Amino acid sequence: MNLFAVTDIFGSTRYLDELLNDLSSTYSSIEVVDPYNGEEIDFKNEDAAYNHFQKTMGLDNYSEYLYQRLNGKEDSQQIVLGFSVGASALWAISDALKLYKKTKGICFYSSQVRNYLHVNPKIVIDFYFAKSESSHDINDVSRKLAKKDNVSCFNTEYLHGFMNRKSMNYNKQGYRKYLNHLESI
Repeated sequence: MNLFAVTDIFGSTRYLDELLNDLSSTYSSIEVVDPYNGEEIDFKNEDAAYNHFQKTMGLDNYSEYLYQRLNGKEDSQQIVLGFSVGASALWAISDALKLYKKTKGICFYSSQVRNYLHVNPKIVIDFYFAKSESSHDINDVSRKLAKKDNVSCFNTEYLHGFMNRKSMNYNKQGYRKYLNHLESI
């Protein structure tokens, strides 16, 4: 099985590389989709990363970029693993993907999904939501998504960014727990 890792606003980082290295024995191939074409940028903080992402890519362009990267991959089974804005990009295109029979999406702390509740995904998607978000009510969004075909929602006990060591909300226990989960899929 192949893995596509769709990054958050930080893009490719050594910490993402470590996560993917931990998953390398589970998947036959791993491909990273990030908004900066593989260039690792050492952002000062999350605000700097967010501002740079908005200025250079934005969610709509990232979604289109992801669609282009996934298009034509119908022949192999794959997991598309999205973090934050990467998860939101996957959700935004999930109703247009042609590879739905062999693809599963796993989305961690997608906050922008709240703006795309009209989407009806063609692929199976599991959402792992943060414990809370300042921008919206997680439980409300989760309830709405759970009514859709192909969607499962799970609320975690961790904050947005808990899987990313560059995030101020990184949580070692949460990281380990969900790394083990990703290895078992």
